[in-house]
Amino acid sequence: YCFVIACGCEKGFFSFKGRQCVKLFEAKATYQMAEMVCKNYGNATIAWFEDIEEVEFYRLITYNVLNIKNNVWVNGKFDENYKHCACLTESEESVQFFNCDEKHSFLCKQQSKQENRLSLEDVEKLIDRKFNKLQEAIEMQRINLTTEIEKLKTLHLGISTALAVSENADNSSNNLPLTSSVMQRFFYISEKIDKCAGKYHFASLMGFI
Repeated sequence: YCFVIACGCEKGFFSFKGRQCVKLFEAKATYQMAEMVCKNYGNATIAWFEDIEEVEFYRLITYNVLNIKNNVWVNGKFDENYKHCACLTESEESVQFFNCDEKHSFLCKQQSKQENRLSLEDVEKLIDRKFNKLQEAIEMQRINLTTEIEKLKTLHLGISTALAVSENADNSSNNLPLTSSVMQRFFYISEKIDKCAGKYHFASLMGFI
């Protein structure tokens, strides 16, 4: 085990494996009051434990290093109404439950600052991941932009084609009266020719020519 300052804990805290920081308050308080004190002290909580090794570490700090002679609140409540809370004891039974309104010393626990530190290698990996994500985002933007440009080109081509067709239709409409006039004159002349041809045939029959 190591002392707090060397393991990323604040002054007065002990570190467990460099992951957790614990501080013992010798002053006695109810479980609820102990929770409030821990929360106001660096946003800590009443100490909990993950395995028997951590329990024994707390007991070592409490009864051997700091030489406390009474029970110590740790995280844990028992029964449906949560009227009984967990205490470290110096007896063979490491953890026992007592009425939460009793007053005992208590242990507060907070995350070790060292645990949250990143190594240079971790930082490099994080930067690489961020850079790769940025590259992917830029590539996606490029693809989307290219797609939009192609859509605009297609739209422009469609509009140009429509305008050309419309212009040709207008030109055809402008030429229509001239063509009609020519056709009318053609039919008029044809009719006159037919009439003249008919008179010539009638005259020849009557012996006038």
